[in-house]
Amino acid sequence: MKRRILKYAALFAVISLLTAACLSVPANAEEYNYVKDGLEALYIGNNNTGNGQDKNATVWKDLSGKNRDITDVPKNGTNYFTDTGYHLDTMKVYFPASINDIVNGQEFTIEVVFGDIEPKGSDFLTFVNCANDNFSLFRRNAGDKIEVKTNNSPGERPEATGGLEYFKNSTVTVTYKVGGKCIIYVDGEKIDEKPVSTIVNVNTDNRMWFGHDEATRNHATEYRAIRFYSKELTADQVKANYEVDKAVLGKAYTGGGTTSTPAESSAASSQAAIESSAAASSAVTDVSSKSSASAATSSAAASEAAEDDNEGGSSYYIYIIIAAVVVLAAVVVFVIINNKKDKEE
Repeated sequence: MKRRILKYAALFAVISLLTAACLSVPANAEEYNYVKDGLEALYIGNNNTGNGQDKNATVWKDLSGKNRDITDVPKNGTNYFTDTGYHLDTMKVYFPASINDIVNGQEFTIEVVFGDIEPKGSDFLTFVNCANDNFSLFRRNAGDKIEVKTNNSPGERPEATGGLEYFKNSTVTVTYKVGGKCIIYVDGEKIDEKPVSTIVNVNTDNRMWFGHDEATRNHATEYRAIRFYSKELTADQVKANYEVDKAVLGKAYTGGGTTSTPAESSAASSQAAIESSAAASSAVTDVSSKSSASAATSSAAASEAAEDDNEGGSSYYIYIIIAAVVVLAAVVVFVIINNKKDKEE
């Protein structure tokens, strides 16, 4: 009897170890369908640990494989992780110091996926910033503008009216290339662009941050994802990442912070990929005009992206299935061997 109990105890231990090994595989950039070329940091709001969501976490795991984790993330009554992202209210949360080096390069891309936003600042809503203010992604309250400030003259800042709605529940992308342009995209659509003549020159003595704690610039916002690239993403790559955002962030992410609906905005992304450069330029000035044909195309594209999914969805369930198969196989083998021994005895 004692031998039989020891056998089952050993079996339980083996099965537990095998199950843990199958389920503890951390997520990384390869498990998401985002553009990989030049990816330097990847923060997913519904998978802040790489193994799922921990709402008590104080570290936001970088899933790019570059180990640029955001540490010392505040956790209190107004700043905390939700099921879908990080809710920040009147705080600065600092990126790793190496992010400054990326933004100080000859080219880079920053992508931020926003959820709900509660305006508070008297003058601005500052979403990404640095100590010397040489880079700032913000909403200017006067005139309700989405705007990007860089180390270029004020006349070279990309901007557009309708700022708050552009930010809310949207993927906002800023691409930058010296000798080229600084471009703002919202949900894969180009909003404005300006020429760029010099590097941003972020102050390297202080780390960049997201959010703001000053009464003139603060807000309460859910950050659902943040990405940094050391290259200027193309228009097609920006559109592709937006489609992945919709799949990765699921129902919690509505998309469509522009004046158009989510379906129309997605339609524009699919149509723009096959339009000529002249048509794409026209789309900048009229983001909200979409055709029913492109809406159908977009629906198919979004469905395909959702089928591909990511670690936050299908791949995690694959691990569970693998674990279940391993456990079942271990039980079958044990039963066969045990029965054989009982017959021999």
